[in-house]
Amino acid sequence: MTTRAATTIANAEDLGMAITSLVGRDSIIPLHVAIVEFCKDDHAVALFLQNCLYWQGKSSQPGRFYKTYAEWRQETRLSDYQVRRAARKLEEYVHTEVHRANGLPVVHYYVDVARFSDAFLKFLKKRSLSFSRNETEETTETLTSTTASSTLSNCDNDGKNAFGEQGNVFLTEVERQKLINRFGAAEALTRIEDFSLKLAAKGYEYRSHYHAILSWARKDEAGKAGANKRADGHKDKGGWRKTL
Repeated sequence: MTTRAATTIANAEDLGMAITSLVGRDSIIPLHVAIVEFCKDDHAVALFLQNCLYWQGKSSQPGRFYKTYAEWRQETRLSDYQVRRAARKLEEYVHTEVHRANGLPVVHYYVDVARFSDAFLKFLKKRSLSFSRNETEETTETLTSTTASSTLSNCDNDGKNAFGEQGNVFLTEVERQKLINRFGAAEALTRIEDFSLKLAAKGYEYRSHYHAILSWARKDEAGKAGANKRADGHKDKGGWRKTL
């Protein structure tokens, strides 16, 4: 039974019927985790409780049934001691009396379904609140971790901030300002973005991104100077007059 389903149950009687349906059909008795938790993770007690809830619904006298220790052992593998111990731990919800059955004294069990249903419903509500708190804490922790990771990703070990479209260009604020002073704000931004794409596309690695950007700038300037010389040479060959 999910917590959400349990909280929609209208009253204790409906919950009792739902629990009876939950804990088993015919000879198959599943051990539900919510019952185990209710029994403080004592699996033997939980198995006893689920069997009591199951068989009380099968009895001609609702809430009452009898079973020998041999039958307990055959159906659940619980020993005589485990059955008696579980009955003591659950005496608030399962009452025991010895009566004769088939001419022999046998323990009869009476399940107070209303009392158990009320206690179990309160337990499920408390369990649901606990899950909600855990989910909230996990979400907060995840958001905090994400924020911290984002902050760390925007700053390398030398206190450099991340720039560029890919967030892979690392510069100190002093280095960034030097680029702006040298190239102007617009061109400095363009060079940072171009360098970011080169790093992403080619997988280049540099110890200093600032000096790498300056190096690429010098190469660009040298390339432009060479292009201008070639252009001037073509003009001379084409009969253009040199400017003295």
